[in-house]
Amino acid sequence: MKWSQDYFNSEFNEKDPWKFFTSEYEQKKYERQLGLIEQHGGNVKNILEIGCAEGAHTRLISNFFPHAKIIGIDISEKAISRANELVSENISFIHNDILDGINNFEDRFFDVIIWSESIYYIGDRVSAFRLFEFVKTLSQKMSDTGIICLANIINQESGPEERITKRPLMEIYYNIFTKIFLPIHLVEYNEYKKESNHCHTYQIWLFKV
Repeated sequence: MKWSQDYFNSEFNEKDPWKFFTSEYEQKKYERQLGLIEQHGGNVKNILEIGCAEGAHTRLISNFFPHAKIIGIDISEKAISRANELVSENISFIHNDILDGINNFEDRFFDVIIWSESIYYIGDRVSAFRLFEFVKTLSQKMSDTGIICLANIINQESGPEERITKRPLMEIYYNIFTKIFLPIHLVEYNEYKKESNHCHTYQIWLFKV
């Protein structure tokens, strides 16, 4: 099955395949998200990062919120194995498919959920109804003042993600969120990524419960 554990384990045969640790483009994207969370998040105690990969973003989250408990979850056991090499008292990593793993968390537990560059994988795996139900479950796992932040590429021009990042699809995903959460931020960027030698368009979304 496309976008399965086997698929992502294959991608992670190479360390940091998307250059999350080293790309200035990716680092700027992360910092923009974290700045928004810092601005709107209030007293942040518990953070969930969906699709944490090898922990590049997780490390920055910990720098921004050193007193918060951070949980990263990813479908790739290879990615999680590398992520666990990051030694930090406030970070823990879980190997699981978030579609199943979300049910293992307490209700009203997370003050912040960060879901960067992976909603389109799940959107391609499940029906629109199943995605809606999953997002609704996310809302149930968030505190009464919780916020959720997403960053997603729009209209990727090549590679396997090209067909699943089309703007109309991303608009559907955004609209699903607006039926469950209150939107408070949507900004689109077009920036150069040295590693691909192309400019890429992405959006950052922020919602609150």
